Amino acid sequence: MDSLKTLYKDRAEKYRGMAEHTGKKLFYLSMLRLLVFIAGVSLLVLLWRISQTAAIATFTAAIIIFIFLLRKYAEQSFKKSFCENLLRINEMELSGLNNDHDCFDGGDEYIDPHHDFSHDIDLFGNHSLYQYLNRTCTGRGKDLLAGWLMSPYKLSGDMEKRQEAVRELAPMVSWRQEFKAYGMTGTTGKDDIDDFNAWLREQALYLNNRTYRVLRVLMPALALLTLILAIAGILHYSLFVLVFLLNLGIISVNLRNINRKHAMVSKKHSMLKTLGNLVSHFEDQGFNSSYICQLKKSLSAGGQTASLSIRRLSRIIQAFDSRLNMLMAIPLNGILLWDIQCIFRLESWKRTASELLPEWFDKLGHTDALCSLANFARNNEHFSYPLKSEGDVYLLAGDMGHMLIPAKTRVTNDFKVGGRGEINIITGANMAGKSTFLRTLAVNMVLAMAGAPVCATELIFTPCKLYSSMRTTDSLSDSESYFYAELKRLRELKERLERKKNVFFLLDEILKGTNSKDKSEGARIFIEKIIEYKATGIIATHDIQLGSLEDNYPNVKNRCFEIEIEGDEVKFDYILRDGLTKNMNAAILMKQMGII
Repeated sequence: MDSLKTLYKDRAEKYRGMAEHTGKKLFYLSMLRLLVFIAGVSLLVLLWRISQTAAIATFTAAIIIFIFLLRKYAEQSFKKSFCENLLRINEMELSGLNNDHDCFDGGDEYIDPHHDFSHDIDLFGNHSLYQYLNRTCTGRGKDLLAGWLMSPYKLSGDMEKRQEAVRELAPMVSWRQEFKAYGMTGTTGKDDIDDFNAWLREQALYLNNRTYRVLRVLMPALALLTLILAIAGILHYSLFVLVFLLNLGIISVNLRNINRKHAMVSKKHSMLKTLGNLVSHFEDQGFNSSYICQLKKSLSAGGQTASLSIRRLSRIIQAFDSRLNMLMAIPLNGILLWDIQCIFRLESWKRTASELLPEWFDKLGHTDALCSLANFARNNEHFSYPLKSEGDVYLLAGDMGHMLIPAKTRVTNDFKVGGRGEINIITGANMAGKSTFLRTLAVNMVLAMAGAPVCATELIFTPCKLYSSMRTTDSLSDSESYFYAELKRLRELKERLERKKNVFFLLDEILKGTNSKDKSEGARIFIEKIIEYKATGIIATHDIQLGSLEDNYPNVKNRCFEIEIEGDEVKFDYILRDGLTKNMNAAILMKQMGII
């Protein structure tokens, strides 16, 4: 931990210094630009009376130098922003190491109380697993990471390949942080991507139209020819003006379509520049893992790299956005039919790369999400990579704990599920650790199937679909009681087991919404029913009477969290043991809090 903090502190100081140094360069460039402008105007005035040719030549040279300095300023401005992003990234990592994850996005938009398990195990929201993991910088990466955590079983077939990718990316701190820093320089949100996908799905408007293919060449040629001949004194300027107005008329007739096309792509060159930088950063790095190499292989189009293709598209859109400046839009369209030329170029680009762009977004998102898992692995080097079970053992965990609990206070446990069809009933007092253990097991299984390391010295398991009923709530909007909501969850579990789905269930205090006798009897009947389906999972409960099921069913195992009671004091050790709990603590805790 100390070495990690030193690493991020050193990197933060490095980029703080670079940002400050670049800031000074920007100041000097601004001053130099101002001097060049003043000198250019002054020399133009002073030399005009002596030699107009010299005055124009000097002013032209000043403009060239001014434009050069503008480009240098833009480069240094981007570099400063890039360094500031890297500084912020390392400062956030230091906060995370100090157990403060509020600076990371918790994915509140993915919270779903009806999901199979995510709401019960705090997958999203503040102080969630997603917030602990999330280092994404693209909208697609953010969505993919959430999807991986919500549907990890779908990924389990590639678990070993994904582990290989995470192992390779984990030590590449500089590369991963630079990837994120590029992503932070612009917006790559879902709305921008959706706009582009809508544009990609549209049919070509001008590219296949023979009339406009002729007009886009003929009319600009006529405009330029009449302008040159008018300047040379061969033709009257009125002919140029006529062609100029004809071109504006063509634009006016098509203005509705042009505006609609432009609205779909307008001001997206910044986003595309960001994506181009991300793709280029990915393309320039060599990788060994087959999973990442396959992602990288997808970033090409007819022999052209994705980064070059995206940058070309960005330049076309930037040129199209020139129409937003009326001082440029009128002459450009009057002479060159600029808007139509830009749409031709866009449609030509779309014809060669439209089917590939969504895939590039997707592969970039995969890389982005993988970097989050790799960062998690780098920050927790003592965690282990799980293995798939090849024998009869369904699940075997050693020193398993919850990664969101600080290491100093984290209590770990060994746990084993001997085979498919085994049900563990965990009893224990209030606050003894039952619910936390269920969440601990669930989040580690989610991480395992996603290809990440887990908070355990070892984890051997059978990939499965998780299903839980731990945090059922009532719904006023649906006129649904707490008890009925829980019954619906249990019915869904039963139906999945009937369909012989590969489910591992986690139930916490089932039938909480009814009286003790009814609850005990109903829970027993439900457990006996799911035993018939050879169900595998865990039930946490206060009801020690359910422990008697072990006597009648060999696949039912009793586990417990015990407490120590010394007078009016209650001590928790959070160690999982075999057997039934012997102590309960509700009355003692109420006395401690002055309730009774």
